[in-house]
Amino acid sequence: MGDRSLAVARELTKLFEETLRGRVSEVLASLGKRSIKGEVVIILDGFHGEHFKGSISDELKKAIKSGLSMKESVEAVAKGFGISKGEVYKEGLKIKDINTLSGG
Repeated sequence: MGDRSLAVARELTKLFEETLRGRVSEVLASLGKRSIKGEVVIILDGFHGEHFKGSISDELKKAIKSGLSMKESVEAVAKGFGISKGEVYKEGLKIKDINTLSGG
């Protein structure tokens, strides 16, 4: 879903409250160096019309492999390319191994 801005807030309203802000890659790199305890809230920056770099078919396969349902994948790819969901769904029907991708 891109290297968007992200905030990870821990233990809100408590003594050890902490907030990490930055790009997803930066925050993940920081968190990878330590363990986190307590309640955590993740706030991800909204979609700003970023376009995918691969083909519709490739992006649809990636979305399905990431665990999204076919419906969610179609919606995400359509939004990413700025095209109709119907157009993406038609492309999805052409993918022969769609059941293998989604574990079905």
